[in-house]
Amino acid sequence: MLGRKEDTSKIDTIIGKGASVHGDIEVSKSIMIEGRVEGNIKAGGQVIMTKDAYVKGDVECDELVVDGTLEGKVIARSRAEIQKHGKVIGEIHCKLLVVEEGGFINGLTNMALDSSVKKSSEGKK
Repeated sequence: MLGRKEDTSKIDTIIGKGASVHGDIEVSKSIMIEGRVEGNIKAGGQVIMTKDAYVKGDVECDELVVDGTLEGKVIARSRAEIQKHGKVIGEIHCKLLVVEEGGFINGLTNMALDSSVKKSSEGKK
């Protein structure tokens, strides 16, 4: 992951491979998704999607890491990373955007320099 090591000690929720969730999810820390989620996700920390993960819904978090497929609007208060197998179809609002070679984005990207990430996305509902 571009030399960054994920802090998995702060992950308090895991949607395992083969699991399917229909509905909104809200966690105070971080969530790792290996399966399928159809619903919105709100996390106080990271949202990490592994290679086989699929999310259809909006995501709001501090940091997003996508190696699977995400269809929806993203508000990453600090950083969004699209890894080599990652696909994002929709909007990305963040301070820092990293896309590895092979990563795919189809949609709007909006990068803000300060805490206005959430504010900039609110006008585009």
